[in-house]
Order: sequence, then C-alpha cells, then structure tokens
Amino acid sequence: TASEHCSSCDAKRETAEQLRETVEQLREDLKVQTQLRQQLEQRHSSLHLEHSDCREENQRMEKMLMEQQHVIKLALARILPKRTGRISFCQDHKKTLSNYAEMCQTE
Repeated sequence: TASEHCSSCDAKRETAEQLRETVEQLREDLKVQTQLRQQLEQRHSSLHLEHSDCREENQRMEKMLMEQQHVIKLALARILPKRTGRISFCQDHKKTLSNYAEMCQTE
C-alpha cells in the first residue's frame, strides 16, 4: 500500500507539474496576445486619424475644384460670349479655341 500511495503521489505530482507548465504557457500566450492587441489598437488609432486627414483633404480639394470650375466657366463666358450679332473683343481667342477643338477631333 505504501508503494501504491507513492505511485499515486507521483501521478499527482506529474499532473500538478503539467498543469503548472500549461498555466505558464497560457500566461505567456496571454502576454503576447495583449501586446498584439495594443499594437492593433495603436494601428487602428493611426489609421482613423489618417482617414480623418484624408477626408478633410478631400473636402478641401472638392471645394477648390468647384471654385476652379466656376472661374473656368466665367473665363469661357468671356472668351466665347453668346452670339449677340456684334463682334466680340475675343475673336482671336475664339479662333484659337476653334482650331484647337478641330485638331482634337481629328486626332
């Protein structure tokens, strides 16, 4: 019975040692996962900030584009005035633009 008791104690010791190793491995895994999570959270914050910056830049670019389109429309209205039957001061511009437009259509 003493030998049975010792073998039972040995089995319990082995089980306890395996459990300690498992707990230690789980702690190490948790530490690695925690570090990974922190890195991912930092990356997420960085990407969120970058996205906000890009969105603001996009809005500025859209505003600038609308302003440029408005300026171009005003300039074209002066260069190519509506036909009123009178000679415009921009006939040279109209001729240059017409020649360019014809050249673009033939290419």
